[in-house]
Amino acid sequence: MKKKNCCITLRAAGFCLAACGSGSGFSGTIETIAELQPDAAVISNGLSISRDSVADAESDVVDWVDGLGITVE
Repeated sequence: MKKKNCCITLRAAGFCLAACGSGSGFSGTIETIAELQPDAAVISNGLSISRDSVADAESDVVDWVDGLGITVE
């Protein structure tokens, strides 16, 4: 089997990041994506929720998504 080189370009993509964890937030992830995909739309105000708050975070998630002003079809 021949090995193929693969490269994914996400020029027309958009990124809205949400994370849950133990407190490190995005640890530079948003900036890294913006550097690696300079033509993509990267929303810089990602949502980070502590793993201890996930069960009670529904309204935070809804408010965050509403604030992004995006529509899902």
